[in-house]
Amino acid sequence: MYISKALVQEEDVGSHYSKEDLEHALRPIDSIIHKCKAGQAKYAVENSTFVRLQKIIDAMIIAQMLIQAEIRTKS
Repeated sequence: MYISKALVQEEDVGSHYSKEDLEHALRPIDSIIHKCKAGQAKYAVENSTFVRLQKIIDAMIIAQMLIQAEIRTKS
């Protein structure tokens, strides 16, 4: 999550984290997305919990995309 935060804040993570570190950072994000989607299945779309989980999913997708972009720059 620290890597995601640094990328969102447009800090230079290239010199601090290796490609492997970035790849490892994707695992917890994937897990959070999966758990939130599983949680959403229990609620109707208009339910406040569903909406809250969707906001978390959206944030994690942005973090995931930023990390993947950083991985591509290291390749």
